[in-house]
Amino acid sequence: MYCESCGALNSDGISQCASCGAPLAGAQSYGGDTRHVEVPDYLVRAIVVTILLFFPFGIPAIVNAVESKNKIAEGDIDGAIASAERSKMWSNVAIGVGIPMQLLVFIIYFAISFAGLGDF
Repeated sequence: MYCESCGALNSDGISQCASCGAPLAGAQSYGGDTRHVEVPDYLVRAIVVTILLFFPFGIPAIVNAVESKNKIAEGDIDGAIASAERSKMWSNVAIGVGIPMQLLVFIIYFAISFAGLGDF
């Protein structure tokens, strides 16, 4: 583990830097690089897709987005990224299926109404 104050390499499991005596944060760093990973959860996208387009594929998107948020809270970054990617995938599927279905419904509705076959 690297010291944030002086950059010295320290053994794992100690609470103070052997070189400068500064307290060690306990966060593992690799090669002196401490980074914060931002994981998008796609929750808003999943909710909008579920409400406006195609809910059968939007529901798994919401479930995976919430799972991603929970995994971030637990500190499981790899699991959060995997859940976020599944949420994005289900949202994209809902968009890909929902938009053509909406267009087809509108085309059929207007074709029937203009042909005089229905009283809409």
